[in-house]
Amino acid sequence: MKSAILTLCIVISGAAQAAAAAPYTKIEFFGLNCTICEEGLIEKFTLFPAVAKVDVDMSNFTVCVRNKTGRELTPTEIKATLASAGFNTVKVEPTSKC
Repeated sequence: MKSAILTLCIVISGAAQAAAAAPYTKIEFFGLNCTICEEGLIEKFTLFPAVAKVDVDMSNFTVCVRNKTGRELTPTEIKATLASAGFNTVKVEPTSKC
């Protein structure tokens, strides 16, 4: 019984660490060339309940999304958001920092 409880604790701990392992999502895309577009992207991403903060780097064509604890945008949501704003997604990467 103790062994089963210990195993369950290890599994739960591992799942919690995996969920907390990627507090950011780094997104690479093409097409951004003005601050109005940058502001539009920030506005679109901040509408998602999973998003805590959005930083756009126009010179490197990247968006860094700070995910709320235990939440994360799906690649499908990210690609659809960029496509609706007229951008093509190149890469979506969960990461520990941007």
